[in-house]
Amino acid sequence: MLTLFRILLALISAVSPRLGGKVAFRLFCTPIEAIKKSAKHQATLREAQKRFKPAIHHQLAYSGGHIAAYEFNADKSGSGNKTVYVIHGWQSSSHLMSGFAGPLVSEGWRVVFVDLPGHGNSSGRLFHLPLAVAAIHAVSKQLGQADMMIAHSLGGSVAATVIAGSLPAYPPISVDRLVLISSPCSVTRIFSEFAKQLRLSAKSEAHMHSIVRKLSGLQTDDFDVGQQLKSVATDLLVIHAPEDKEISFSEAEEIIRCNSNAQLQPAAGLGHRRIIAAEPIIQTAAAFLKDDKSLSEMGKSVA
Repeated sequence: MLTLFRILLALISAVSPRLGGKVAFRLFCTPIEAIKKSAKHQATLREAQKRFKPAIHHQLAYSGGHIAAYEFNADKSGSGNKTVYVIHGWQSSSHLMSGFAGPLVSEGWRVVFVDLPGHGNSSGRLFHLPLAVAAIHAVSKQLGQADMMIAHSLGGSVAATVIAGSLPAYPPISVDRLVLISSPCSVTRIFSEFAKQLRLSAKSEAHMHSIVRKLSGLQTDDFDVGQQLKSVATDLLVIHAPEDKEISFSEAEEIIRCNSNAQLQPAAGLGHRRIIAAEPIIQTAAAFLKDDKSLSEMGKSVA
C-alpha cells in the first residue's frame, strides 16, 4: 500500500509539482496513530495514567483549537518557584514521558506536560512548528511561563523556536536551562529526507518550503535548532543515542558545535524512543535542571 502511494505521489509530483508539494506537506504534518497498540504500549499508557492522576488536567484554548496540559504542583506557582515544561516529540504524547513526573515534582518544581497539536489529548489532526509555537505560548499565557524545559525529538525544534522567539508574532520565552533529548538540528534536512522517501520532484520539494514561508514568514533553514539557540543565554544539555536510527547522532553534534554553553551526553543503546523511559536519562535531566555538580559522574552511567 505504501509503495503504491509513493508511486502515485511521485506521478502527481511530476505532473503538478505544486499539487505534489501540497499533498506531501499535508502528509508531513499529519501524525499517524497506530490503530492497534502493542501490549507493552498499552501497559505504558496505563502506568502513565496513574502517574498523571495527581496532576490538574487542562484543556486550553488557542488559535488552533485546544491544547491538553497536565500541571503538577500547581500550588507552587509564584515568585521564587521554578516551572518546568516537558514537551514530547513526533507521534508521541505527554504520557510517554510520564517517567519524568516523579523526579521533577519531588524537587518542588511546578511541572507542566504539554500535548502538542494533533497529539495526545490535544485537538486537531495537523502539526507544524508555527502551530506548536502558538500552542506553547497559549500554555504560557494561561498557566505561567516556563523557567526550564525538557524536550524530546521534534519537541526540541518547538522548544528552540519558542526560546529564540524566531516567529515574528511571538516574543521569545527565556529559560534558564534546556534539555534536548534525541532532537534534530536541521528541519531542512528532515524535509529533504522525507522528499527523497516519497520520490518527490525537486519542484515539489521546493513548494513544501514555500508553504513553510507562507505559514511562518521564515525560510525552513531559519528553524535550525543549533542556530536558533546560538544567540540565547540558556544552559543546554543535549542527550542522544549514537545508534539513533530516526535522528542521527550527528544532529546532536551539530547543535553542540553551534553552542559553546552546551554539553553533549551520549546515551548508548537507548535508541530514539526508549531513551525517554530510561531511568538514568530521567535522573540526568533532573540533575542538570537542578544544577547538580554530580552531573558529569551521572553521565558516565548512561554513556
